[in-house]
Order: sequence, then structure tokens, then C-alpha cells
Amino acid sequence: MLPPLKSLLPLVHRNTPAASRAPWRAGFTLVEIAVALGVTAVSLVGTLVLLQNGFSAYRSAMDSSISTTIIQQVVSQYQLADFQKLQALATGEDPPRETHAYDERGLPLAAGDSGEAIYRSVGEVRQGTPLEPGSDNALWVIITVSREGSPAFRRTFTTILARQDRPS
Repeated sequence: MLPPLKSLLPLVHRNTPAASRAPWRAGFTLVEIAVALGVTAVSLVGTLVLLQNGFSAYRSAMDSSISTTIIQQVVSQYQLADFQKLQALATGEDPPRETHAYDERGLPLAAGDSGEAIYRSVGEVRQGTPLEPGSDNALWVIITVSREGSPAFRRTFTTILARQDRPS
């Protein structure tokens, strides 16, 4: 049978002088603390860089998604418009550009609310197509979407609207 633990404790410290067991030796040294702070700082900086890249990727994905929604809305408007009227707009020397404003979700804003716009779309109609510039049977539609305050973000979409003769 083993002796009780209390009886062994004096044996452990019997040969150790009292001065070497001073309480100030029980803590961390300044070098250890500096190394720990350095490792923590490096890991925090790395985490912040990853967060910044993640937010940039999120913003880019949102811009791409919203601009696609806006482009789909504008293309639908052009497809539903009367071909003759669009053709009349396109034959002018300087075809007018239709500008629309959208909020942060890609929803259209009323004409008076355009100061609150986050996204803007510009639609332009040209006669013919890039391959057949003088064609009367097709219109070339160019739609550009941009985000306010971000000159780097700009999406351009081009489509061709063909004349569809409907039986009367």
C-alpha cells in the first residue's frame, strides 16, 4: 500500500532552496508574451484579409445577379414594344437612349426617385445588326447597367430584335 500523498510532498521540495521557488517565476516571460501577441496579430490580419476578400466577392456576385435581373426587365420591355416605333427611334441620326433608375434590389424607381438610384440602365436601339447594318428586319439593342459610385462596375448586354410579321 502507498503512503498518503501529504507525506510525499515534503520529499518533492526537500532539496529545492526557498529562493528558487519564488512566486515571480511562476508567470510568463516578456518574450513569451511578445511572441504570443505576434502570432495573434498575424492570424487576425490574415482573417481580416479573408473577410475583405469575401465581402468583395459577395458584392460582385450581388452586382452580377442584380444587373442580370435589370437586363432581363429591359429586354422584356423592348420585346413587348412595337417594332415600328423602335425602328423609328433607331433611324434617327442620334438615336435616343432610354435611362432607367433602380434601387439596391434591382426594382425600378419612379422618375422622381432617381436620386436614390443604386443602379442605372441605359438602352440604345440601332438599325440593323452588327453583321447587317442596313437591315430593316432587325434592330440591334444595347443595354448597359452600371452601379452608382463604382466606375469599375459596368455590364453591357447586346441583343437583336427581329421583325415578326403577325397575321392580321
